[in-house]
Amino acid sequence: MAFVFYDTETTGVDTNFDQILQFGAIKTDGDMNELDRFEVRCRLMPHVVPSPKALQVTRITPSMLIDPAIPTYFEAIQLIHKKMSEWSPATFFGYNSINFDENLMRQAFYQTLHPIYLTNTGGNFRGDVLNMMHAAHIFAPNVIAVPLNDAGNPTFKLDILAPANGFSHKSAHEAISDVEATIYMFKLMKDRALDVWHNMLNNTSKQNVTHFINENNSFAGANIYFGKKQSWSLAPCGTNPNYNAEFAMFDLSYLPEDYIDLTVDDLINLINQRDSPIRIMKSNSQPILLNTELAPSITIFNNLPQGEIERRIMEIRKNPDFKKRIGLALAGRYSDFESSKYVEKKIFEGFFSEDDINIMAKFQRGDWEERLVLARQLQDLRAREMARRLIYFERPELITKSVRGELENWMSDRLLTQDPDVPWRTIPKAIKEANELLENASKDETVFINSVKEFIAGLG
Repeated sequence: MAFVFYDTETTGVDTNFDQILQFGAIKTDGDMNELDRFEVRCRLMPHVVPSPKALQVTRITPSMLIDPAIPTYFEAIQLIHKKMSEWSPATFFGYNSINFDENLMRQAFYQTLHPIYLTNTGGNFRGDVLNMMHAAHIFAPNVIAVPLNDAGNPTFKLDILAPANGFSHKSAHEAISDVEATIYMFKLMKDRALDVWHNMLNNTSKQNVTHFINENNSFAGANIYFGKKQSWSLAPCGTNPNYNAEFAMFDLSYLPEDYIDLTVDDLINLINQRDSPIRIMKSNSQPILLNTELAPSITIFNNLPQGEIERRIMEIRKNPDFKKRIGLALAGRYSDFESSKYVEKKIFEGFFSEDDINIMAKFQRGDWEERLVLARQLQDLRAREMARRLIYFERPELITKSVRGELENWMSDRLLTQDPDVPWRTIPKAIKEANELLENASKDETVFINSVKEFIAGLG
């Protein structure tokens, strides 16, 4: 199967309220030979305030944000979705993508009325090269050079890690350059830690991970938390009955009999503890799970005798009610969920109907006059609001004066509100951020930050 490696540059790190400004991707064959590449920039959306820090890092200037020669946000996301669909089926990889780029991209698809699960449906799989670097660092130590940060902890930032391993990263934070660095590290791991690489590649499939968990009594699991290695010998101990991709694993360094009789409420409290013996993993997020024989014993067994490990595994297996209660506890952790009042945060609050999906597909193909008619046919209030915004951004003259007035008031409030508790970045928040950056800025940086600050002040 082909691989697609991608990266985004953005207005900030909030995957609900920031936006993609630049997207780059490279398609390769299974041996990482390049087959095609694609990159696109887009303009700033009218209601989004960029982070001065993000622009400082990416060196995206104010003039680039409003360049009429590049696509609008809607046009760019259409191009991205079309290209990724053309490249499918494939396994999609980014670097820290499962926690960041993927969520930002899904939000982009959601806000432009595209299907949001492109990378893990229709024969596609998704992975994260950062996860693979973590796995290599823990289970194949010293095959990847991992630099230390100022605090003395390992750092996996791509712009530091790739050069430390021989990649000439002259254009860090350019999307396509970061994609090239990601491919380089992916290849390097394959060359130096093939067994772990294969195992993690297998884990890009939800079905493969589910099969692995169901067919093994125990296995090695790992994570890196604030630069610190964490690795365990794990036994499966429950599945969320409402979400079959969420599994509970029992850390075998603990005694199962100390927890076997806990109630569902007690188990919810236990799972929510920082150092819980019950660890949660999602089969659709490329978890770091490996066959025990691939893991150096020192990383997972804590010098426990094999007989004692097997006894603890059996203690869990012979208590199906314990596993059932853990599953109920996983589901119970979400029982107090409240719907957000912000449409951006409603992205995962149910699937769209087949009728709305068909209307949204027509929306992509139509002209703006047709889109106006289609928008009124949408039944889902989330989709209807997104369509209304898109028409206002792209062709405001098509909507009625009263609706245009409502959206003008909405956008003014979005940009200028003094409420510090709103979850998005406002103009006042961004100016405050710029002022804080100026306190320690060099002469050249001062010029850049002031240009950004002036631009942001003019957005209102």
